[in-house]
Amino acid sequence: MSSVVRGHHPTFDLIFFQLEAPHTAGLLERHVEVAEYIASSRSEGWRYSELSDLTELLERLVKLFDDRREVEILNAIRQLLGNCCRPFISEKASDVMVYGRELPRLVEAVGTCVLPTASAAGEDTPEVAEGKKNLRSVIAEFMTALAKTGQSEVAEREVSQEAARSVLAATGTANLRVIFEARDVLDQLVEEFRRETEPSVAVKMLLMFRDLAVFRPLCERLVNLGLPILVVRLLRVNLHKTGEVVLVATELLGTFLELDAVNASAACGSADFFEVVSDILNELVSFSAVKYKICRNDLAAIVMLIIENGSAKIHQQLASSGLLSLLLFWTKIVESPADYNRMRELAQQRVRHLKPLTNPQTIFDISSLRAGRMGSAEDVQFRIISWRATALAASSDEQCAEEAENFGFVKTLLATLAGGDVSGGSTEYATRLEDAAFSALSRLLEGDVGLRRAFADACGVSVLLRFVRGLASELRSGGISGDMISYRKKSDLLRKSLSALMIGLEFVGLDGKQEAAAEAIPLLCGIIAADGDFEKRSDALPPMVNQPPQPSSVEDLPTINSPPVISLTDDDDMNRGIVPQLVADGYTGVAPVLLC
Repeated sequence: MSSVVRGHHPTFDLIFFQLEAPHTAGLLERHVEVAEYIASSRSEGWRYSELSDLTELLERLVKLFDDRREVEILNAIRQLLGNCCRPFISEKASDVMVYGRELPRLVEAVGTCVLPTASAAGEDTPEVAEGKKNLRSVIAEFMTALAKTGQSEVAEREVSQEAARSVLAATGTANLRVIFEARDVLDQLVEEFRRETEPSVAVKMLLMFRDLAVFRPLCERLVNLGLPILVVRLLRVNLHKTGEVVLVATELLGTFLELDAVNASAACGSADFFEVVSDILNELVSFSAVKYKICRNDLAAIVMLIIENGSAKIHQQLASSGLLSLLLFWTKIVESPADYNRMRELAQQRVRHLKPLTNPQTIFDISSLRAGRMGSAEDVQFRIISWRATALAASSDEQCAEEAENFGFVKTLLATLAGGDVSGGSTEYATRLEDAAFSALSRLLEGDVGLRRAFADACGVSVLLRFVRGLASELRSGGISGDMISYRKKSDLLRKSLSALMIGLEFVGLDGKQEAAAEAIPLLCGIIAADGDFEKRSDALPPMVNQPPQPSSVEDLPTINSPPVISLTDDDDMNRGIVPQLVADGYTGVAPVLLC
């Protein structure tokens, strides 16, 4: 904070006298001239000792505008508030303590500045409408500056960004607590945001809400005021106008779900919200620009968090809105053009409220599973997120499970494991997809509802057996002996595949066939027997011809009993948007955390 001693400026007595005296009260031009002079003389910022006078002047100018409806008054208010975006100046070390108590009153006065903007558009001249727009922009900048004051100090004091975010969420800053106490101001800001149509002002208001939402009580208040649905509606309207709206809106929604997961999931879990998201994603899946793919993936991650933290009612809304059907369609692996057309027609029936579906760039055919045909990093990421979201919903709700079966979700997962040229995948993206497929299958088979019959009918155990046999053979051949990173990833993939296989064997008899179980026994016994000294090595992998560099200790090795984890952050190509900030603690109990 600046500590500057400056010369005295003219007092506010002149303008206050002019506003009250009978012979000068009507001289609007004179009032505006004095207010603009005071504003220009504070170009370096306002003193703490002047907060009381500034607040009173703002209140009087707002009242004057209500009476006169002149654009010049709005311009004067805007100039006064513009200098408030700079740090307040203290002439003495005690100024913050002595005059800081005036700050809540100033925030409330700024809230009254928003009120004149709520009048019907028909009552305003074009000049007044433009003045209101400029005033809303300055108010958003002022509230943003006020909210951000003190946050950088917290970030510097804490050991990590995650720790700083936790402290801000729990205790906030002095200014954030002041804003929280001015509840009516938040109500007015959200109401004005509801009417906002100018993209540039909307972005500034989104940034304001983003900086306010880092404090959990403010975040909860904004969620209760219905801000999430307003944000997604604004995103829908401005999808093609500015990329900044897209990125800031998804970041704000992610903050809501991070700090107030339960209430935000309830607020976002309505049919209205899901329908708007469906409409947005329907366009985004057909775009090739990276910024739109990032937004698409962020929205899919938000839907996944809503499903994870939501109730059974939210899962039902997800299915009835048609969003689940679209996720299944967009990540489908089709066998032929006829299969694609059938899936497209089925998806269109579920979302009749939407305009005709676009042609998504994310659908794979069988040939796409070959090496080098995985699509972009963002497309692979979108498929992984959608599979996780679908598995969460289908494993806990009958209606979602039925819809997943209609779209052949289990067959899509198994096709990922059976369609590669090389067992275990020959590319990084293929390995990620196989990892995600195993996690989704495990979730489906272990869930309260699941798709166990569909897994058995699709000969799932046989597919898993072939995959395990091929991957074990690949590891034993020593083809990756020089790459410890690949070795670890393949080892982890084998562990997850064995875990899914053991779960699948529990339901192998649902189709009346036992051949797969009989075939699994010698394979599993062979893996264990070929491992050698099992007491010293816990990974139970077949010995390799050329051993890769070994870890320094046994504890560093992966184990079969380790919980399955999907990582979306290993590859720099996938570290974009809010999605890489999701850290899963295991797919049987997903607990994502949104980091800054």
